[in-house]
Amino acid sequence: MNPRSIFGSFAGAINIARKDMRVYYLKPPSIFYGLMFPVSLYLAFTIGRPCIEPEYRLTGIVTIACFFGATTIEAVVFPLEKSAGTFERLLIAPISLRAVVMGKMISGAAFGILTSLVFAAFAAPFSGNVHVEPLLFIPSIVLSSFAFSALGTVISVGAEEITQAMMPLNFVRLVMIFLSGVFLPLEEEYAFMPELKVMAYLLPLTYSVDAVRQSSIRLTSLGAIIMDWAVLASFSVVFMIASVKILRRTIR
Repeated sequence: MNPRSIFGSFAGAINIARKDMRVYYLKPPSIFYGLMFPVSLYLAFTIGRPCIEPEYRLTGIVTIACFFGATTIEAVVFPLEKSAGTFERLLIAPISLRAVVMGKMISGAAFGILTSLVFAAFAAPFSGNVHVEPLLFIPSIVLSSFAFSALGTVISVGAEEITQAMMPLNFVRLVMIFLSGVFLPLEEEYAFMPELKVMAYLLPLTYSVDAVRQSSIRLTSLGAIIMDWAVLASFSVVFMIASVKILRRTIR
């Protein structure tokens, strides 16, 4: 692929993302699942478990907001565009399927970044001894948002209706929240079933939680957070490739 083609695909992806941001960010499903649902989960978990350390409340609400925000947009965009017939226009446009998928991923990632930063600013004053390192925190949020957006894309790209995307997506999200140590260290979460701890390391949310926690509470080692970033980037690439393959198969 020559540089001009790469630039054209990137420009097309940015235009798709800009359109999605303008049209879909204020849709009711985006507001409810991307903003209200994370708040409900956070309040339910913290009220039910008052022993949670204040610092962990920050990482919990930030990662949940990022997770739900980034994955929700895809579950809204793909079904609505297919029902309105506008998705077919993208498919006949002079851009690759990779550019289409990348554009959707960028719009979802931007929403995840926005929601997580808003919740971080709101929760930080009530989160105890938190020392956010911007040079570590921002990359953690950005890479997490792209990994989650790619996950939302791979689940939603074949959906024809919002319910077809939201039902499996919510199942995956809830399972990951309870397996990834969002509000508790993995050692505590798997204290009574340590043999199942390996499951946590198969989920992108685990690495997002660890990266956000290290960049805002305590950095154990620079190598550890770089590994988190690398794994999140790998999840993004794998999910994007899978999304393109699913999309290509559904339009045949």
